[in-house]
Amino acid sequence: MGSPFSEIGRGSYETCHTVTLSQPFYIGIFELTQQQYTLITGANTAFYKGATRPLESISYTMLRGEDSGAQAGQAGKSSFLGILQQRTPVLLIDLPTEAQWEYACRAGTTNALNSNENLHDTAEDPALNALARYHFNTQDNKGGYAQHTRVGSYEPNAWGLYDMHGNVGEWCFDQWGGDLGASPQKDPRRGGGGTGIRVIRGGSWGPNGLGHAFTCRAAFRCSQYGYGAAYGNCREPYWGVRIIAIPDIK
Repeated sequence: MGSPFSEIGRGSYETCHTVTLSQPFYIGIFELTQQQYTLITGANTAFYKGATRPLESISYTMLRGEDSGAQAGQAGKSSFLGILQQRTPVLLIDLPTEAQWEYACRAGTTNALNSNENLHDTAEDPALNALARYHFNTQDNKGGYAQHTRVGSYEPNAWGLYDMHGNVGEWCFDQWGGDLGASPQKDPRRGGGGTGIRVIRGGSWGPNGLGHAFTCRAAFRCSQYGYGAAYGNCREPYWGVRIIAIPDIK
């Protein structure tokens, strides 16, 4: 995880370190769509509506529950993930950890983007334009985007996962903990429950710095409110979710 000092747009909380993930997991090919959420809950929280667009304006607490457990598959029973968990007992349904998210985003690559290219600019970059809906992508819109788009509209990574860069930022399980340090880690999973500051990954279409190219990098993480992390009860139209499922191996 993390980024080298030479990476354009690099943040101070991205110290490179080795992570071992000992458990296999499935992860959504797409960000959770509004149609999928509606089929489970009968509701649609999104500000910008569209059945095949990503669900947004959903808080961590709504997804996982305010008093949810710290282990995978322990979302509160009345939360969205808790409802899914009750319907899928052979898998542990949850949000990805930061480590799982970055592993899936990179798909074996080591540079800033999962195309294995690096950025040349922090606002708009041609290398990112084919991969992401972000505010400064003028490849097919002049002047910046005003909202997200249908999932899967841009090129996938090597593992067939779409929109890991841009479109909407994606809630992760972990609480914000500043820089993660240089020491090796195994299956890192930081905190659970409550309404503390949570990590959001992947960048977005959003304004006010949220949609810059550098925020869409695989290693991007930040503690600023409304930027790379947020309080668990916050809802914004540029934050969504991608679900993981872990085989419940006893």
